[in-house]
Parts: sequence; structure tokens; C-alpha cells
Amino acid sequence: MKDKVINDVSSCLQEINEIADAYEEYATQEYELDGEDAPKGPTWYKYHHNLWFRGQSNYEWPLSPKVYREDFYFAAHKAFDFHLGYEQTAFNQFIVRTKHLISKPLSTSELYFLAQHHGLPTRLLDWTTNPLIALYFTVTDIKSKNKDGALFAFFSRKNKKNDVIYVQKEYKRIDNYLSGILGYPPKKTIEPNYPFKIIPLTSPGRILSQSSRFSLHSDNCANINNLIEDEIVKFIIPSSEKELIKKELSLLNINKSSIFLDIDNIVADINDEIYCTNNNC
Repeated sequence: MKDKVINDVSSCLQEINEIADAYEEYATQEYELDGEDAPKGPTWYKYHHNLWFRGQSNYEWPLSPKVYREDFYFAAHKAFDFHLGYEQTAFNQFIVRTKHLISKPLSTSELYFLAQHHGLPTRLLDWTTNPLIALYFTVTDIKSKNKDGALFAFFSRKNKKNDVIYVQKEYKRIDNYLSGILGYPPKKTIEPNYPFKIIPLTSPGRILSQSSRFSLHSDNCANINNLIEDEIVKFIIPSSEKELIKKELSLLNINKSSIFLDIDNIVADINDEIYCTNNNC
């Protein structure tokens, strides 16, 4: 099936609404509910709310976390290290070098989520419940400005055998898995064939501002392109429309300042406005 095209913010919201309505109808039938019995409670009982979104600036990139990408394997090879050893070292360096910047003790999973949000290669893929935040990431990478982007919509609860994990309820499950693979020496750990789908604690910072969700991958599910068309819908963002979409998102206050919440990115937005960077005038 050919991917649908998103040309602007309006078409994005329209497409998302259509697939959400279709999924709600599917779910109602799947659970053998009629219209009167369908959930009518708060938004977290609605099937719309179980959609997660991800934006990638290059349409060709696979749905694969950074530690499973070619450049990370190549970096490990140059350092004469195994892939897992290089992964462990990177995370340990993050813990050692950021200790003075973190004011309270954090669990392994909290440190791992924090490292991901600041760009460290991990086994995590970022998702969000806000489609416009995902759309932002399809249009803002300068290196890929001439490449078509991709927006993904993930029906996070469609696979009943692999339900969503709330960190506050099952943090030990995630901590044990991460401690097993990242500890030294690593422990024997069962590598799942399907990624963990994680709802993190919404502590102040990027996780909150980006309405974050995560999928945590193993060697057995490093790439989840196989889920496209069943659990994941993929949209194409033409390179020719990226500047228009970026301007529309800025009008809606979807920009560096609101997504990353730090002084450097607030100033970056101001400088874009002052100097009309990337023709953003």
C-alpha cells in the first residue's frame, strides 16, 4: 500500500483523525462492543489516546534505535570493541560525567531515558502522543532538508500480547532488563522478540514537554519496520513542503523553545527569527 502524503499541518491532523476513527471502529468490533458500550470515560479510555507518533527527517531511515544503526557499529569497530561493550561504556560515561548535574538519585531506567533525550545512543526509540511534535522532527534537520521525511503513527495497544508498560507500576521490570544488559559483566537476559512499549514518569523537562513515550528494543527486534501496515502507519512528508510545515508549526508554538525547554534553544529560536535562518521569515 502506497504511503499517504502530508503537505501541511492541516492535512496531518486530518489524516491522524481518520486513522484514529478507523481504529476506534476496529477496536469496538474487536472487543465486541456496540456503540452504546464503547468507552465514554476520560481520554485515556479512548482508542484515539493510544496513538503514538514519531517523526524522522529521512523517509528511508528504518525504525531502529541509534545503537542498532550502522554508524554505531562502525564506531565500536574503530574502537576495537564489541557492540555491547561500546554500548555499556557510552552509558557508563554518561552516568559518570553527569553526576554533578543531577540533583537526586535516579533509577537505571530514569537515567537511561534521560540519556536518550539528550542524544546518547541507546536502545530506545522516542515516540510522542502529540502528532505535531512528531511532525516537527520530520522538518527541522538541516542535513536532510532535501530528503522526504516520514511520520509514523503507532497503535500502541493493538497488539494485546504486548501491552503498554507504566514505569511507575513496573519500573523493576525495566530496571532489571537494563541492568542485565548494561551491567558489568552483563547478566543472562531474555531478549524479547517485541519491543517494550513504555510510558515514563512525566517529571519536569523534555520528557514532559515532548509528551514522551518510548519503545525499548532488543537484539531480536532492533528494527520494527515489519510492524508497518499492521500496527504502524507511515506517512510521507515531501521535502518541498518542509519549510511551509516548519513555519506553520512555529505559529502553533511548536519549536525548539517549547520542545527542549532550555536557554540555548530559546536563543536558537530568537536567532532564527533575527537572521531569517533557513528562509524562516
